[in-house]
Amino acid sequence: MTSDDWRTSGHRAEGMEAPAPHGASPQDAEPGTSRSQPPPLPGMTPQAHALTGWWRDFVRAAAFLTRIPLQMDSAEASRPLASAVRGFPIVGLVVGVTGALVLVVGRAVGLPQLASSLLAVASTALVTGGLHEEGLANTMDGLFTGTASDDRLRVMREAQLSTFGMLALMFVEIGRAHV
Repeated sequence: MTSDDWRTSGHRAEGMEAPAPHGASPQDAEPGTSRSQPPPLPGMTPQAHALTGWWRDFVRAAAFLTRIPLQMDSAEASRPLASAVRGFPIVGLVVGVTGALVLVVGRAVGLPQLASSLLAVASTALVTGGLHEEGLANTMDGLFTGTASDDRLRVMREAQLSTFGMLALMFVEIGRAHV
């Protein structure tokens, strides 16, 4: 059993306490329980429960990182995002494979390399809702527009895109599409 299996299997080494949920102190949690993962269903093996935990973490991470419409109950949606962090690389793999498939299909139907690459980059941006692109643009706006730290944070929170954000996006997207 790996060191993080106790979070999903419900089994902990002797003396190991469950982590407190986000925003709660360790004293708020009942000893020996974890609020981020439900107990295993009756008759479910620890291995099956661990796989269920991985799936739940993938769904929670995908709901946050992508625009893919996934169904979650209210208890799952209110679970701290940090409890699903192990699903982030799997979601990244799905997004990357999406872009790779678009690239391969574009080349297979005879599109030029640049057009296929641009479509692949656009497909990953569509799947993620432009999450990384927006973060990059807001960061560049804040770093190069504001003077005081409070002013920089205000600029980063604004929805407007400045010249610095647009230039950063343009250079990064050209770099991603260039082969």
